Amino acid sequence: MKMARIQLILFATSAALCLSMNGVRAQGTAFTYQGRLNVSGAPASGTYDFRYRLALDPYGNNYFGSSVLASGQVISNGLFTASLDFGASAFNGGSYWLEVDVRTNGAGGYTALSPLQPVTPAPYAMFSGNSSNAVNAATAATAATATYATTAGTVGANGVNNVAILNNAVTSGKIGGGQVVKSLTVGANTLYDNVTLAQGNNVTLTPNGQTVTIAAAGGQAVTSLNGLQGAVTLAGNSDVTVSASANTLTLGTTAVSANTASTIVKRDANGGFSAGTVTLGGNLNLPSSGIIYLGSSPFLHASGSWNFFGGFGAGSLTAPGNDNVGIGGSALSQSTGNANTAIGYLAMSGNNTGNANIALGVSAGSQLTTGNRNICIGNPGVAGDTGTIRIGDQNTYSAVIAGIYGNNIANAIPVYISPAGSLGTSASSAKFKEDIESMSNASEVLYGLKPVTFRYKPSIDPQGMRQFGLVAEDVDKVDPQLVVRDKEHGIYTVRYQAVDAMLLNEFIKEHRKGLVQDAEIQALKAKTAELDEVKERLSALEGILKAKNSSNP
Repeated sequence: MKMARIQLILFATSAALCLSMNGVRAQGTAFTYQGRLNVSGAPASGTYDFRYRLALDPYGNNYFGSSVLASGQVISNGLFTASLDFGASAFNGGSYWLEVDVRTNGAGGYTALSPLQPVTPAPYAMFSGNSSNAVNAATAATAATATYATTAGTVGANGVNNVAILNNAVTSGKIGGGQVVKSLTVGANTLYDNVTLAQGNNVTLTPNGQTVTIAAAGGQAVTSLNGLQGAVTLAGNSDVTVSASANTLTLGTTAVSANTASTIVKRDANGGFSAGTVTLGGNLNLPSSGIIYLGSSPFLHASGSWNFFGGFGAGSLTAPGNDNVGIGGSALSQSTGNANTAIGYLAMSGNNTGNANIALGVSAGSQLTTGNRNICIGNPGVAGDTGTIRIGDQNTYSAVIAGIYGNNIANAIPVYISPAGSLGTSASSAKFKEDIESMSNASEVLYGLKPVTFRYKPSIDPQGMRQFGLVAEDVDKVDPQLVVRDKEHGIYTVRYQAVDAMLLNEFIKEHRKGLVQDAEIQALKAKTAELDEVKERLSALEGILKAKNSSNP
């Protein structure tokens, strides 16, 4: 299908950028796109499939996120309309160009239309990007005045006034615990906000307006520590001693200047003890179950057998796994497997019983659960993976590996890559195959191919070296099984290894024809030699007859 240059008219942009001035309302991330499609210079009519992609440059070298497909769209007089949604993270202020690809409904690959269309901002989007007065914004990140903002990222001093907060707008669920007591006057001895005061056997509560009076029954005073009333008990512990004598209560500490086993203290210049940084002059010896905490969470520990975990919440204190290493926040936080190595925040955090896995990078291997001997570098992995290597993720656009180019290997086989990114080889042994039969005349489709010379675009080959090969779209018209399609069913390249096998079949067929022709030629030559011999005999006989005739006139 030959496509003329598309005429694009952008009628609406992302709804998330166009905010009504009549009040705040939720906005989606889709936007409406309209354009005109010409085929062979005339407005198109019929059913077509469209594919939309956000390019990071005007040449379509790199793309953002996934494509948006619109199949079976009916076009009348060239006009088409589509609702496009590239997700909430797409339009963050960067520059994009919209690529539109089209094909006849369900037939063949997509044709890329050019040029790519720049995505421009809508008027209200420009107004609200860094607005000093966000009147109806759903989110006001740095607005000086946000009249109806659902979310205000930073609000200055005195920025929220009485007009902005309606009556009964703030509920108890939005106020931190222990912050506000609204009234002491409602109910019998009951505070608002789920706070309850209850009197006991020796304590009475008397509310009066905004005042609560708490009194002990009988109003007794404590006059001596030797005879406290009201069931008061003084008790010490291993670090604090308590002693009472007459009107004096003495509290003491068990820490002394002498060395004390299993005790770390900090003594100031005056000989007092206080909390603070402890500087070790030698080794710190921990028992087999020793743990260093950061706040209330384990920070360094070796729980299990021959394990090492370092980082906030790294490793499990109850997991029985052995020979594991987890470094980074929550790395290997719930693993019971053995011999796993995880380095990075949340690295292999979802592993349950998997063994001998390796993960490197933030969230690397976080989706692995029960699989064994996986390697994930900068990739979350897939639950159930076993013996799989995954490097990079959807944000990785190119791979450069040193030590391959120029390293010649005599006994080697080619490596292929699938549209899903899996590397592998093509096996030829009969034990891997079924339905084996002669290629016969199946290779004659090669006679319909059109070999060409070409140069790759500068974004692929800046040097512009002349290349020799086939155009995948032309090959698809001859035999669709000879082309490789990407994950969106678009034509990508030619299966040259299959073409090579078909060429070999045609060569063998021609060779066999040549052998038959050579045999026929040899047979003809033998017959020719026999005829020549007969001719010589006839010629000799003819001479004898002539001689006899001349001697007997």
